[in-house]
Amino acid sequence: MASLAVLSAKPWEGYPVPDRIYMPHGMVGFEERRMLYWLGAEHYSGAGIVVDAGAYLGASAFALGAGLAQSQHAAAPRAVVHSYDRFVADDGYIRNDISRRLYPVPEGYDYQGIFEFQTALHADRIVAHRGDFIELPAPAAPIEILFVDVAKTEALNHRLVEHYFTRLIPGKSVVVQQDFYQAWYPYIPITMEYFRDWFAVADAFVAESSRLYFLTRKIPRQAIRDFLDGLSVEQEAELLRRAIDRDSGLTRMMLRVVEVLHLFDRQGRPDSARDAAAALRQDPEFEPAAYYADQLESIEQYR
Repeated sequence: MASLAVLSAKPWEGYPVPDRIYMPHGMVGFEERRMLYWLGAEHYSGAGIVVDAGAYLGASAFALGAGLAQSQHAAAPRAVVHSYDRFVADDGYIRNDISRRLYPVPEGYDYQGIFEFQTALHADRIVAHRGDFIELPAPAAPIEILFVDVAKTEALNHRLVEHYFTRLIPGKSVVVQQDFYQAWYPYIPITMEYFRDWFAVADAFVAESSRLYFLTRKIPRQAIRDFLDGLSVEQEAELLRRAIDRDSGLTRMMLRVVEVLHLFDRQGRPDSARDAAAALRQDPEFEPAAYYADQLESIEQYR
């Protein structure tokens, strides 16, 4: 099991990762796949299960399963990837992505067959859980690796906190927030800032959009209850600003884009949002070709 210092050094870069982890189609970047493989092969200790929350076409499950197969704890009873997804192409971006990568699919297309085909090499280490993540029962076992790509709504995010964060193992578990820098989900950085006393940032930016966390100590039940009771808009804004002030470089710029969306959608302050966007564009560190600039343009266009 790796320490926080080891995780922070991006040990998956230069590690002998097999080329096959790049083969499955999906929306997970190449560095993210290397990280997931390394976590399964080197960080995993057999103390808990591995959760792939938001499996899509199986790229993340495959990388994790391939890593577990090489782990010295591969024979541990809990060395299994539990993958969760509805496996239904009911969102336009999912349908378009499958149609672009593979073949044209209609609305409502069942893509579990693609998932099974792409993960077949490590099918013995992957269990697919099909259905609404909010309704599916949470695993009874502790969780050692939690990959999060399902937090597309606040309700899903709350489900993760209530039933999955509470199963993490202090001093062992890692959480990968795959949508951390997607501006459309401001509650993700807000959530992680709220729980910053119990998590340490192991890697601030795993390309293309993940942030890796290490659980340093057990989260008190009261902290979980207070979070689930709901944060005020003012509390959210303060947490987001704290996260921005603590960050630097590329990742700070990305979080500032998240703040622009929050000003529009949560705080109801369009003038302040436009001022924040203008200030961001005038910042000497602003890169017009960066992904966060594309997100900023989309927010300005549709708000």
